[in-house]
Amino acid sequence: SVSGMSEIRDESDWKGIRIVIDCKKDAKVELLLKYLMKKTPLLTSYSANMVAIVNGRPKTLTLLDFVDAYIAHQVDVVTRCSQYDLKKYSDRLHIVEGLIKASLLINDVVDIIKKSKDKADSKVNIMNHFGFSNEQAEAIVTMPLYKLSHTDEVILEKEKAELTKDIEFLTEILSNEEKLNRVIIKDLKAIANKYGDDRRTQIEEKGENIQIDKRELIAKEDTIITVSRDGYIKRSSLKSYRSNENTLPGLKAGDALVTMGQCFTTDYLICFTNYGNYACIPVHLLTENKWKDEGVHINTFVTLGPGEKIIKAMAVSAFRNDVRIAILTKFGQIKRMAISSIDSSKKSKPARFMKLLAQDEVVGIQLVDGTSDLLVLTNNGNASYYSEKDVSVVGAKAGGVKSIANIGKNSAVALLAFKQDEKSKFAILTDLCHYRVLDNNRFMRTNRLGKVQHILPCFKNETHHIVSALKINTREDLIKLNLYLNDNSIYEFNMEDTHLWEMDKYAKKNIDSPKGIFLNYAFDTTLEIIDNKTPSFVEKEELEAENDENTANGESTEDREVALELDEPENAQAEEHVEQAELLEVPEEPTVEEPKAQNREEKKKDKDMSFEQISIFDDLD
Repeated sequence: SVSGMSEIRDESDWKGIRIVIDCKKDAKVELLLKYLMKKTPLLTSYSANMVAIVNGRPKTLTLLDFVDAYIAHQVDVVTRCSQYDLKKYSDRLHIVEGLIKASLLINDVVDIIKKSKDKADSKVNIMNHFGFSNEQAEAIVTMPLYKLSHTDEVILEKEKAELTKDIEFLTEILSNEEKLNRVIIKDLKAIANKYGDDRRTQIEEKGENIQIDKRELIAKEDTIITVSRDGYIKRSSLKSYRSNENTLPGLKAGDALVTMGQCFTTDYLICFTNYGNYACIPVHLLTENKWKDEGVHINTFVTLGPGEKIIKAMAVSAFRNDVRIAILTKFGQIKRMAISSIDSSKKSKPARFMKLLAQDEVVGIQLVDGTSDLLVLTNNGNASYYSEKDVSVVGAKAGGVKSIANIGKNSAVALLAFKQDEKSKFAILTDLCHYRVLDNNRFMRTNRLGKVQHILPCFKNETHHIVSALKINTREDLIKLNLYLNDNSIYEFNMEDTHLWEMDKYAKKNIDSPKGIFLNYAFDTTLEIIDNKTPSFVEKEELEAENDENTANGESTEDREVALELDEPENAQAEEHVEQAELLEVPEEPTVEEPKAQNREEKKKDKDMSFEQISIFDDLD
């Protein structure tokens, strides 16, 4: 249903069709009417799809793209024909020059041929005596006797002159683009003169495209969103949340809470997975549940692959090209991407936000403002701290670059972003239940592949590995963390000591967890909101340079119209999707691209061009 309409009545009778729509008091009538015109048969348009084979693949092109593709094809045709003719004429010129030379030495040539044993011997002898090539010798020994007349010598001289002239013309076509274009224009004019006739229809400008922000048709309400690692999503009312404020939401055994926070029903929920995919879900389509309910599985909206887990979620109301996210993978690849690169249209499968190498996974995603500093941590305790500007902004389908030097067989595990001049504490947690609090200002800022810093010295008999890193708010009286252990239990840890640790202090277990249990991971569950108030310090010149580069690569960084779907999801298949997700327990490798294709330019999206067709017979009545 569409918000703003209370009732629709069919009052059609023998006088004609009549449909009456009753609107609510606060409804935007003009907006509702435009929406109905665009989404229903009340207004109908006709489109023409122009399909052509471009570079061996069928594509739907605009009219200008179609012309460009045809011109490129003609350039290729004329070039190849010229190359073929040039080779043919050059070979013939070589033969003609040999025949002319032989005619001038005909007596000597005949004498040598008469003394030879056979044809092959004749060829070898004249090649050795006169320096003829194999092709010239072949033409000489196979030449009929009547070709020895004076008339044929004149004919050969004329043929040589014509061949020389043709070769010069073809060489000029291949070396001079302007000459090549003139040949193409001449050919096209000849085709137009032979087959052209008057146009029977007119091509006019497409009518004004009605832009509708569909979020204006949705009631804007505050809601609480929770997202779990296994893909369960839920929205709850503020009342339900406040009545259970100090308790975790409903989770399945072995699941983990990834994100929790407040947003609006008009926002989008962007869920990022460890396989480099994302799902864009309108918040208003989420079923409202009680705080202790598990919620619905993400397979209700998009189908995740086996072993695919959600690692981060954000709420977006404005897809801005000056707001970026930084992405880190297990193999140490990093990239930046504009939020405007996210496609908000409804899809049955997750879309890709990063190309991954074989066996690689995404481990960290952070919101950056254009001047942020990035801290990359590896499992063996190495860290690299540098400006986000050392990482290029690329499209959603591009891969990344190295984030830290000398990673070797270790893996990157965490990514933190700090605003310019920000002084913030953060905690690192290890698999052997050790934590320490550090300050970003104690790190030496280097370039992206500069000298790494070791922050986790370990004893030989107790080797710790970093599993998570979280920012902490020292203004809170008590910092509570939910630690997810390897026995699928959740350990509620109260971080009472937030004093800074020295980086050279050796790691020892200081979390009172059950003996023999290891820490798997911990999440910063803060729901980050991206709207028109999100700070961004990206300079205008930098945006223009990125827009020019993306345009050259076939990308578009213009703001897109928000495409919220107003239809409710088909909940009839929700349970089936969830059951399938629960049964697929065997992890499967993500679909990856070969490394050599990692930096390949993104292909330009196919476009449809709509235009009206007007018959010349309309004026005959």
